[in-house]
Amino acid sequence: MNNFRLQVIALVLVILTAVLYFSGNLPETFPFKKKIEITEMMDSVLHPLEEITNGKEQPEEDFAIDDNAYNIEIKELSEYDGKTKAEIYEIRKEAVKNLPFEIKDYTPDEKVFGRIQDNLPWWGMQGIMCRGSGPYSDMGMSEESRFINNPLLLIAIDTNYAYSINGWICDDIYPKPFDLKVNSDKNIFSVKYNLTDFIKATAHTDWQRDKNRFKYSFDAKNARDFGYNYGYIYSYKNIGFAVKPNASNVIYQFRDFIHRGRSCDQPDGCNNGSPEQFELTFEFVDLPAHAYFKLYKKLPEHKKDKPDAVYKIDFV
Repeated sequence: MNNFRLQVIALVLVILTAVLYFSGNLPETFPFKKKIEITEMMDSVLHPLEEITNGKEQPEEDFAIDDNAYNIEIKELSEYDGKTKAEIYEIRKEAVKNLPFEIKDYTPDEKVFGRIQDNLPWWGMQGIMCRGSGPYSDMGMSEESRFINNPLLLIAIDTNYAYSINGWICDDIYPKPFDLKVNSDKNIFSVKYNLTDFIKATAHTDWQRDKNRFKYSFDAKNARDFGYNYGYIYSYKNIGFAVKPNASNVIYQFRDFIHRGRSCDQPDGCNNGSPEQFELTFEFVDLPAHAYFKLYKKLPEHKKDKPDAVYKIDFV
């Protein structure tokens, strides 16, 4: 009986220690407390290091971009504050119309864009990076314009969380995509993101110094708008995911949409992307990195089923 009591007490102590550890409430002198750095994500209960670092083996299918690919111009951010839903729809339709190949009978998907509200502010890029929630959250160009203005960023990169930094007037800083290509006949897409410059530009900010959060997520509004409702990351490198299961080990149903949210802390709210999808949330272990998606319009029976599209993202 005494041994049983000791085992119960030991188990309770282990559970309490784990709770305090992951909540960050252990005293500094506690022998097991340590700062969680990016390269220490193996300490998470969610992913061992070898799975984060090595990723999956490249499948046999050849998803290479060939010489017939279109080079797609990536549009800059723009200001959406005060615009009506109808005006945003026209911006979106014009962006699709200007693609180098025709997408017939396009209209924005109501599941994705139907909850946009007229005349509201939108989260701004400066609001996200250095002003935080409150009266200045809409400063800078509208962050959702990254995606709405660029329909073929089917899977884009978003930054999680907003920070308020006193005394710093920041530009519209965000991970910038480049070299977007598409083989429209094969539905194979590729894009690169300049993470090196973004990390350098934000190195002195609380956003980069906050090592206890997974700071990035995949945004699939554009994929969902074009009918790609499901995705599976069939290959990745130097990326650690926030939860398990995630889009690298299950076929994931995208849930992205835009609505009037309250996170900006403006009186009437702001139009912003939602919901938070932990299955698409990640952090970089190192650069270069990549994440390659298979996209499906309908739920496939197996991860190895032929995809409706392939979307390849490289981070440099």
